[in-house]
Amino acid sequence: MMARIFFFFIWIVIFIISSGCSNNSTRTDALTASKADQANSFPNQGGSSVPLNQSGKIKSQGVESEEDLRAIRVIYFDYDTATVSSEFRQVLEAHAAYLTDNFTARVVLEGHTDERGTREYNLALGENRALSVKRQLSIMGVRESQMDLVSFGEERPDMLGQGEEVFSLNRRVELVY
Repeated sequence: MMARIFFFFIWIVIFIISSGCSNNSTRTDALTASKADQANSFPNQGGSSVPLNQSGKIKSQGVESEEDLRAIRVIYFDYDTATVSSEFRQVLEAHAAYLTDNFTARVVLEGHTDERGTREYNLALGENRALSVKRQLSIMGVRESQMDLVSFGEERPDMLGQGEEVFSLNRRVELVY
């Protein structure tokens, strides 16, 4: 009898997982489309934009000054990882230079995840992402006292919807001054 219950439970878990993993690429709402268009550039304080590629990463051409790099205040992450991509090294260096030159400036590192995973797992992953950025900034000379971190997990998505494009915009750490 226990074996039947066990196999029934396994069958339900497999069914739930397989139904949640189906790819429905034809479903795109207006919010997803407009947010994707906005993702191709990041506005800086001067009103111009810092160019980004399809996955929200910085394009190498068009970014010339440290001010342009500091205008980028979102660090994106790959799925299920807290490793800061080398593509964001220049951005972090620009923020580190600003923070080391301005000892009274403070930054809050807000860790975020996409909606996949449990609430507890996502809170931990968001915290690990914020800690990774904090470690990088510390290595670059920023004082620990200038940095605070908080994890929101999946609770504050940048974009609502389904699909990898939406999920990739929600896997991030925001630098809030």
